[in-house]
Amino acid sequence: MQGHEDLNLLENQSLPEIYLHVGLQSQGGAFQNGILNQNIPGLDQSPNSSHSADKSNPVRDPIPFSPFNLDSYGQNSEWLFQEPRDPAADAAIQGIQFDNTEGSLHSQSSHDALFDIQIPQPSSISAQTHSNILSFISLEDVDSNPVATIEDTRRILDIAMTYLETCLPMFHQPTLSLDFVASELSASFLSIGLLICGDLNAHEIGCVLLQRLRGDLLQLAQNITIKKEHLWVLQSMLLVEFAGMFHANRSAMELSDIFHGTLVTLARRLGLFEPDYEPVRPTPKRSMDRRWGEWVQKETVKRLAYFIFVIDVQHSLLFGHDRSIISVFTLKLDLPCDEKEWRALTFYEWSSYTATSTSRRLKFHEIHQLLLSAPDIHHKLPSLDALSAYLVLSGFASITCDSLRRRHEPFFDRDQATNKLRTLLKAIADQILTTAEAGPVKKHGLTTYYISLISLGTQLDDLERAANSGFSLTGLTPKQQTRAAMARLLTRNKVGPNTAMHGVQLLRIYMSESHTSVMPLETSALYLGALTLWAYTIGRADDYESLDIASEISGQDSLAEMETAITGTCANACVKAWRAISRHVFERLASLQNDNAREYSEVLRGLEDFTV
Repeated sequence: MQGHEDLNLLENQSLPEIYLHVGLQSQGGAFQNGILNQNIPGLDQSPNSSHSADKSNPVRDPIPFSPFNLDSYGQNSEWLFQEPRDPAADAAIQGIQFDNTEGSLHSQSSHDALFDIQIPQPSSISAQTHSNILSFISLEDVDSNPVATIEDTRRILDIAMTYLETCLPMFHQPTLSLDFVASELSASFLSIGLLICGDLNAHEIGCVLLQRLRGDLLQLAQNITIKKEHLWVLQSMLLVEFAGMFHANRSAMELSDIFHGTLVTLARRLGLFEPDYEPVRPTPKRSMDRRWGEWVQKETVKRLAYFIFVIDVQHSLLFGHDRSIISVFTLKLDLPCDEKEWRALTFYEWSSYTATSTSRRLKFHEIHQLLLSAPDIHHKLPSLDALSAYLVLSGFASITCDSLRRRHEPFFDRDQATNKLRTLLKAIADQILTTAEAGPVKKHGLTTYYISLISLGTQLDDLERAANSGFSLTGLTPKQQTRAAMARLLTRNKVGPNTAMHGVQLLRIYMSESHTSVMPLETSALYLGALTLWAYTIGRADDYESLDIASEISGQDSLAEMETAITGTCANACVKAWRAISRHVFERLASLQNDNAREYSEVLRGLEDFTV
């Protein structure tokens, strides 16, 4: 009877993820009075198993182990970060041993064993979680797909987690376990891994999984009132939208625009963009474990809001879609924490970093207001790390998109706005260039910077229309729009040398020999950079002469030749460099698996000789 009472007690508690990362969730174990008890019956399933047991019912109860549900903390959960009170407990805790490859407790003193927890890898999943994820994939595909076994699934999830840690850092991986999140969220992680792992069969299955998840999540949002304990729904939606925009097929890319509106609406209703959002009930006395848990929760919610905004900007900047978040001043949030705080594995490590950060962080909207109104921005510019600089750059990219749409309004000073934005964008980009961090976030920031500058110099819509590529399921750009766009590029909207130089710098980010990994913005960056140089080349047709096919040169050499041609007067050198660049770009795009990249590759292949 005692075992059943303990089981009932556990079932009625909602523990945060950080308490469950001691490597025990897949062992059917539980804790009794602060000591491991591995023999309680009925705990042979992962906590998320009931969540997806009935796929026919779209209405889900909140999962009991949600990382965002701290309201129901029980007093009995306090034991984990307290000293043991008797020698028997000391001996039991000190004797806990786990395999280091799974990342768990080491045998050491009781204090160290409780506070220096080696967190399991997020991709480490139980058999039940694996079964739940596979329920989203049609049975006829399971035997032939790359996730039919739990080991293969972990490998795909590892790829996804590594990618998201650098490209979409909104999940607190030190406290993330897929055994304790909703199956839809786990399946969303898996879909990204399938799409970017490089296997064609896996990519096809990832597209099918994405379609299934999109339908399930929309049905879920339609049938229940999304509350703060359902924030995993918004996280899943963002992953599905992100994967559809950059890594899936044409249908997923276009549906992501529609899907995005629902996501933004849900985020607004929950107040994610407002500073007064409180995901947990305040308590008069908070233990240190709870303080860290609440901080992790709030920081995770904040990052979710920021990346919803970033995706909103990318819809407009890269694809010309209408935006759902109208103003950058909608986000009244602090900037994300320092990277060291975010990656801390224990409360003590985290508190050692937070103790040194005493200064108040500026809020997102305050930074933009300050810099837009300051005559001399260099005295007002705060010091930003790579992620914060990327977010602020996205904010100014948002303002750039809004300014371009207002350029024909009366009383709008286009030249003044353009000059101000160029100055602000450069100031933030300079900070990114000088940051010690190197990696995807830095590349994302510079990509946003150069595409924003190109859009200020020439209309991106004209570049795409002149290339006769509407990038839509409905077909290509109508011929009359193509002719009109081409006429503008050859007359009043000629691409100038400065804009062409921005195109060269944009391509240089992704055409280096060391660049081999998949990046979300790579496809659009390569395509828009190449189109910019193409438009510049055809704009110099007045002094162009016939030219033989250029010899093979490397991508970096072709960019260097284009730089020389831009600063010189020889149009033939420009054409030669363009042909070499276009060949490298369309070959790289053709090697990528998403439909956008392949379509862009075909367009550039057709433009290779179309220079006059």
